[in-house]
Amino acid sequence: MLLAIDVGNTQTQAGVYSGEELLHEWRLRTERQATADELAADHDQILRLRGGSLGELDEMVVASVVPTLSAEYSSLSLKYLRREALMIGPGVRTGVPLAIDNPRELGADRIVNAVAAFRRHGGPCIVVDPGPSDAGHLEAVRREAAERGGAGAVLLTHSHGDHSEGAGEIGALVITPADGEEHGGLRALATPGHAPDHVCLLSADGVCFSGDLVLGEGSTFVPPDGGSLAAYMASLERLRAEPLELICPGHGPWVTDPQAKLEEYVEHRQMRERRLLAALERGERSREALLAEVWDDVPAELRDAAAVVMEAHLQKLEAEGRLPAGPLE
Repeated sequence: MLLAIDVGNTQTQAGVYSGEELLHEWRLRTERQATADELAADHDQILRLRGGSLGELDEMVVASVVPTLSAEYSSLSLKYLRREALMIGPGVRTGVPLAIDNPRELGADRIVNAVAAFRRHGGPCIVVDPGPSDAGHLEAVRREAAERGGAGAVLLTHSHGDHSEGAGEIGALVITPADGEEHGGLRALATPGHAPDHVCLLSADGVCFSGDLVLGEGSTFVPPDGGSLAAYMASLERLRAEPLELICPGHGPWVTDPQAKLEEYVEHRQMRERRLLAALERGERSREALLAEVWDDVPAELRDAAAVVMEAHLQKLEAEGRLPAGPLE
């Protein structure tokens, strides 16, 4: 039997396979300082609750983005399974070429996800948001598509150039899907806010290509257009209603706990609104003072962008009839 370990920055997922059959799966919090013995005890305890043990395992494969734990899992395999673990990374033959300038910068999680996608879906593939019109970047996208049977179509989550500019250079039909449309097994869900034409693309097995609605790190820029922030909050709620297993953002790492991330995003915006409203109700009318108080955690180089976001919050409050009376300076 094979023990497969996927070590992420916050969570570690594990599964035991007998051939192609998944017998057991579980999830642990990633503890970066854990030793090989501690990791073995954690996994063995869960296996024993399910009628198994580490001693019954024959092989182990590990994909880790935490270098210290990569070494500890390697030690675990040698000590408890009496054999070397297969550690996924550049140089391991997967049948999927790493068409990037420096393959050693590609995380193990991205490698195994690419292999899994090809194994599960084959080709031709769907290219989502191919990005800017950069020759080297687009050549890499085309090579990746070629290894998956070619690009059957290009789907766009929205029209911003950093997502769509290179779409016409992939050599496939470019589609800007409307709400409810399905292409290549991906269903479009209208999620305006960051952009009026924004959609998320959802697979039947719970994968969401979120464009710029949700990022892997940080928060999304929502411009003030007299309604975009309210639309953005409604879009987050709409996505929360979907049974998601994984979010693949347009920027940043993949999100393995979608509901926690969406809750974080909603609370972040609500926290800003609560603080802004409290300052306004106290009588503060200076935009500069409001920005300094409510966005006090934003570094100086992002203060201008924060000021634009604050305007979106003010417009939302005004549209909802919750903006306290009195002119703003």
